[in-house]
Amino acid sequence: MKTRVLLATALAVSAMSPVAAQQDYGELAWYSARIDVADMQNSRGQPLAKIGAVIQQDRANFHRFGIRQARDSDDGIFADRAMRAALPNLVDVVGGDNALEALINRRQPFDIEVYVCGTPGRPAVAIVIPSNAIGGHSGCY
Repeated sequence: MKTRVLLATALAVSAMSPVAAQQDYGELAWYSARIDVADMQNSRGQPLAKIGAVIQQDRANFHRFGIRQARDSDDGIFADRAMRAALPNLVDVVGGDNALEALINRRQPFDIEVYVCGTPGRPAVAIVIPSNAIGGHSGCY
C-alpha cells in the first residue's frame, strides 16, 4: 500500500511539472543525506528557509567544504558549482515542501534520499524523499 501511495505521489508531482511531463528521464544519480544545522545556513552563516537552498548548501558542504554527516553519500553530479547553482530549481519533494521547511525553521535535522533525474549532463529534477517516506519510491519518473 505504501508503495502505491508513494508512486501515486510521484506521478502526481510529475504531472504538475511541465518539464517532467515532456519526457521520461533516466536516473543520473542517487544519494542519501543527513540535513543538519550546518546545512541550514549559507556559507556566510545566514539561516536558510527553503528546502531547495538547504539541499544546495548540503551539496556545497559535502563537495566544497568537506562538511559531511555520517549518512551523507556522494552524488557524482553536484561537485560542479554550476550544477549546484541549479539545484534549488530542480528540487521536487515527495509529499510537498511544508513538512521539511517546518523542520528547517526549527533547525531540526532530518534524513533524505535524492534521485537526480534527467539526461546525461542535464539534470531535470531532483526528487527528494524524506526519511518518513523512504521505502517504496522507485526513483525517476
